[in-house]
Amino acid sequence: MSDYLDASALVSVLLGEPTSRAVRAHLQLGSAEPIISSFGVGECSAAIAGLVMMNRKTEDEAVALLIALDEWVATSATVAPIRDGDITEGNRFVRRFDLKLRLPDAIHVATARRMNARLITLDRRMAAAADALGVACINPAETSA
Repeated sequence: MSDYLDASALVSVLLGEPTSRAVRAHLQLGSAEPIISSFGVGECSAAIAGLVMMNRKTEDEAVALLIALDEWVATSATVAPIRDGDITEGNRFVRRFDLKLRLPDAIHVATARRMNARLITLDRRMAAAADALGVACINPAETSA
């Protein structure tokens, strides 16, 4: 089974957050290149841009992070496009109030489901929703604790 990374997992690695060690260790266990969606790459870029807007990173630091993101995507991942069906299914998921999902997270769950991939996320709510929907999911930060 392939692994599908959401933005939280990849941003953690790019920023060297405490959870990045667990994500890296999990990725090293995989036998196939992880999958990230084109949407997830955009979310990572937006998170990096947000750090500049909040004055937590300089523009030069952000550019270096964006280059690292692009290099990782080009050399270490398979990029999956988002399809209309992923958005439609994500919309169905957000209408299930018990899941407590935001649309971007629901789109990631739907994409992982379509690709029959295990979702890798650091987002506990998304992981719980994936579990409720029968989508294989791992939060590396919690499984390594």
